[in-house]
Amino acid sequence: MKKHTLFFALYLFSIFTFGQSKFQPIQVTKQDGTVLEGLGFYQVKNAQAAVKLEFRKNENLPVEYFSAADIKLGQFDNGRVIIPLKLPDTLMQEPVLAEQLVTGRAYLYRYGDRFFISRFDRPLFELKQSYIQDPKNHVITLVKKQYQGVLKVYLIKDCPTLESSIDKTQFTEESLTKTLIEYHECMNDSIQVNKKSMPWTIIEPSLALRTGVGKMSLFGQRELYGIAGKLVTPLQLSGHLAINFSFPRSNSKYSLQTEIWYTSQNFDRYGIVKGEYSTVNVYHSFRLNELRVPIGVKYTMNNSPFSPYLNAGAVLRHILKVKTYYRYEQIGADFTRVTETDHPLVKGGIMPALWFGMGAKHHKLPFSAEMRYTWDPQLFQYLAATYANGHSYNLVLAYHL
Repeated sequence: MKKHTLFFALYLFSIFTFGQSKFQPIQVTKQDGTVLEGLGFYQVKNAQAAVKLEFRKNENLPVEYFSAADIKLGQFDNGRVIIPLKLPDTLMQEPVLAEQLVTGRAYLYRYGDRFFISRFDRPLFELKQSYIQDPKNHVITLVKKQYQGVLKVYLIKDCPTLESSIDKTQFTEESLTKTLIEYHECMNDSIQVNKKSMPWTIIEPSLALRTGVGKMSLFGQRELYGIAGKLVTPLQLSGHLAINFSFPRSNSKYSLQTEIWYTSQNFDRYGIVKGEYSTVNVYHSFRLNELRVPIGVKYTMNNSPFSPYLNAGAVLRHILKVKTYYRYEQIGADFTRVTETDHPLVKGGIMPALWFGMGAKHHKLPFSAEMRYTWDPQLFQYLAATYANGHSYNLVLAYHL
C-alpha cells in the first residue's frame, strides 16, 4: 500500500511541475499554397516592430518563424485568424502579421494594442484615442476618442441609428467588435467574428468501450482448502460513461475527469497436484460485481494530429455482490473424494483504488485510445478476514460526444 501511494504522489508531482505551453493548435497556409498543421504562438509585444508567427509540428520539434511574407493565413483552433496586413504607418513599410477580428462588409483588425478598420469601399484606417500625462503627479488623462469619429465616418452613413451606440463604444476589442456586429445587423449583412470567446469551463462527455484482464492475489487464508495463490480473470469487454472538465482560460493542459463503471468479473484459478497415491484437482473462483467511479487529473500535450496525455487518480468502488465457489476433487486408485462449496461473501463496502493511464486523442476526429493500469485491493470477510491484492489492465477506446 505504501509503495503504491508513494508512486502515485510522485506521479502527480511530476505532471504538475510542467508549465503550460504557450503554443496552441493552428493551421497555416503558406504563400505557395502549402497547408501546415501543428502548434503556433503569436503575440505582439512591440507594436512598432514586425512580429513573426512561431510554429512547430509538435512540442518535441524545433520552432520555425514565419513572417508576413511567408504565410497567407493562420487559423488557430480557438478562432484567432492571423493575416498579412499593410498598416497605414510610415514606420512600418512592410506588411505585418495582424489579427483579423471581424470579416464582413466592414473589417476590424488588431496589431498589439492598435486597432484598424476598413470597409469594402474605404481604405484601412487606424482607430486611436489620445491621452495627456501630468509630469508632476504622472496622472494619465484621456482627452479625445478619435476612434468614435472614425467609426461614425465609416458606419453612420449606411446606418444612422448606430450613432448612440458608437458614442458608448469603448476602445477595447469586445466593445469595437460589438459595434461592428450591430452595424452588420443593421445592414442585414453576414458577419464572421474570428475570435471565439474562451469559456471558463468545457464539459466534454464521452462513451467508452474497454477491454482488459485482471488478477487477484489472496492473502490471509492460505490454510483454507489450500487455495493460496493468484486468480486471474479472462479478457472482457464492457462500456462506461466518462466526463472531462477542462479550463481553457486558466490552463489548457490540465483537466479533471470522472467516469462511471459497472463491472462484473470472474477471478478463476485451476490447478492439478499429482501425488504418489492420488491426483488432486482444485478449482476456485471469485465472482465480483461492483460500481466504480474513477476520479483523476489529465495532462494533455498539444501535438498534431494526435494529442498524447497522461492521467492518474483514485477510484471509489462500491462492491455490490461477491460470491466464491470452490471444488476440491481427490482421485485415488480406488476412491474419489469431492468437496464443493458455494458461499456468498460479506463484502467490504466502499473500497479505494488507484489508477494510472496514458493515451492519445485525435486532434480533429472525436476518438481517443488509452492504456490503463488499476491497483484495486479487495477486503472480504469469510470465516476470517481475507485480503486480496488486485490488479487490472484495460484498453479504453472512447468516442467524444
